[in-house]
Amino acid sequence: MKNTAYLSDERLVRRAVELLVDELGPAETVRFLSIRRTRRLDVVARHRRWQRTVDPDAFLTELFGAPR
Repeated sequence: MKNTAYLSDERLVRRAVELLVDELGPAETVRFLSIRRTRRLDVVARHRRWQRTVDPDAFLTELFGAPR
């Protein structure tokens, strides 16, 4: 099995931003990083709608089986 060394979070972010600046330039990098991520909000809204319709007892029974 191969061991993998991961970068620290700080180093990962620093390298990613450096790559973006190299490829896109500083203005486009800032523009990219400030784009709103509306898709995530849609997922949260959909999940909340689903939660309003779920019967917790039925859901848990389906997930874990009937209580013993």
